[in-house]
This record gives sequence, C-alpha cells and structure tokens, in this order.
Amino acid sequence: MHRCSIYRSWQGVARALGLVFRRVRSWLATSCWRSFDINDCRLLFAERSFSINAPINLTVRVDRAYHDGIAMILMELKTRVEERIYASDVIELSAQRLAVEYSTGERMHDFGYIVLQHPMTRRRTIHTVSLLSQTEVIGIANRQRLLVGGALPPRHAGNPECCRRCEYQPECRTGTS
Repeated sequence: MHRCSIYRSWQGVARALGLVFRRVRSWLATSCWRSFDINDCRLLFAERSFSINAPINLTVRVDRAYHDGIAMILMELKTRVEERIYASDVIELSAQRLAVEYSTGERMHDFGYIVLQHPMTRRRTIHTVSLLSQTEVIGIANRQRLLVGGALPPRHAGNPECCRRCEYQPECRTGTS
C-alpha cells in the first residue's frame, strides 16, 4: 500500500473517531444537564424573565423551570472553574422562586438545582440546594434597599476573601486590604 493512501486512511479513521467523540460528549453534556430526579419532568420555561411588584419589586431571569407533576423546580446554570456553590447562588434561585410563584400562581418546591459547568472541560455537576423562604428573600431585598439608600450603614464582610474581591474596597472604611 502506498504511503499516501495509508495517510488518507488514517485521516478517515481520525475524522470518524472525532465525530464519535463529539457526539458522545454532546450526549453526556445533555444528559448531565438534567439529574435523575427530573428526568421525567416537563420543561416549562427556558431563559424567561418574570417581574413582580408585590410583595417586593423584583425582576428575574430563569434559566430553566421544570414541573414534576407536583410542583415546579428551578435550575440555574453557572460557569466557573471552582466547584463551589455560593450564598449568592442560593439567594438568586430563591428570588427566582418568589417571582415565578407570584407570576404564575404555581406551587414551587423548596429546593432547586444549580448546575456548575467548567469553562474549559464543559463538565457539568448538579447540586441540589435548599431555597430561602419568602420572608428571608424579602428581608434580603429590604436590607439591600436600605443599604443603597444610605439608611443602613454597611457592615464588614465576615470572610476576608469577600473583601479582596469587592469592587467597593477602595471606598470601604473598615480597611481590610
């Protein structure tokens, strides 16, 4: 067999393997997007905004909302290198639950899913989180409104890592650099 035809044969094999690899990776990414708990659920919303005026003014954008036959379940996708759930993720999903519940009148589960996707490998992991109550979400929104309005003085973050990443660090009077 001639060297050129062997090379072309290997090129064809490499292309076929690449195609198989891409299809398997795509299938894994899609199947990992939904956990085993929601495989039988119906997708209700994807990338949809909701706004409410009561009990607080709130506008949210929901990544995904499913219905399992009992209540709605929210899912949020986060792309990050660190395999870590932040309190802000839970607050965001909890605020989404409040807005969707008031907008649709549908019953919502008190848990949600946060899907973490690594930006380079695109590997996804699913985390179940307990959502905050309506009272807690309203309390956070009221505190934020008072802070922004200057009626409530800010307090120092409990975690020094928060201060290192804070965009207001130059203005902060607590002086943790």
